[in-house]
Amino acid sequence: MIEKEDLQTFQQHVIDEIRLLQGRLPEWRRAGPYTDHLRPLDPLERREAERLDRLLRQERIAGGERNRERALRERARPWSEDERWTLRKRVWRERRDRERELLEQREQTLLQREQELARLHDSIAGWPIYGSWSQGCTTGVPNRPG
Repeated sequence: MIEKEDLQTFQQHVIDEIRLLQGRLPEWRRAGPYTDHLRPLDPLERREAERLDRLLRQERIAGGERNRERALRERARPWSEDERWTLRKRVWRERRDRERELLEQREQTLLQREQELARLHDSIAGWPIYGSWSQGCTTGVPNRPG
């Protein structure tokens, strides 16, 4: 008899403690696949959880997080052997794209330098010939002192 009373008081203490803890739960907690089926979210809580999720996504996007980084952050297992080939192909593709980008930048730099040299050559072409300085210039430029 005493054991039954002790068990009932213990059960009552556990139930009271659970109710107290449920009262402390935030109202905006996210509804996931393993939420309490005995206490489903009402529409207001669900809308608030969705709003907070959207806000968090917008903050992360504004912070520069990409979808690939988000997917890696949310994964339970960060890496598996099955993805080795996919990862290798992605690294090769990114490296190839980066090398192409560097080659294009180099080509652009060379083209700009070639155009600058052509402009410089055209502007120098109008200058008097250096040999005429020693014999006396016929273009009206006085002889060098010396």
